[in-house]
Amino acid sequence: MHADLQRSPEVEEIGRRLAAWGLLTGSRRRMTRLGRRRLQAAEQEGSLPAYVFGGPVVLPDGPVRRGVVGAQPIPSGLGRALVRMGKALDRDSDSDSTWDSGGDAGGGFSCGGGGGGGSD
Repeated sequence: MHADLQRSPEVEEIGRRLAAWGLLTGSRRRMTRLGRRRLQAAEQEGSLPAYVFGGPVVLPDGPVRRGVVGAQPIPSGLGRALVRMGKALDRDSDSDSTWDSGGDAGGGFSCGGGGGGGSD
């Protein structure tokens, strides 16, 4: 999943913008001298949160830090399996209009937005 995210159009666009500003090299996306100077300046100014520079160890004790530090890596191949499952579900939902038609398919579930006329 990490590799997929790195190659996602959104992340690629961020890399292109940083390269256009001269903060990263164009091809290998390594930080330039200007990028390092700007990053140092941001750290000295305190304009970015401390965890940007120090990682999760600078987060205060609590659920956020435990979640970040205790995160388990995604098993190899899980991302590809989830993508295949999503594509299969997309194909199935395209061929079976009862999924999104609200028709007489039966067994449907409601989000509970019904009218109930109770008093407050």
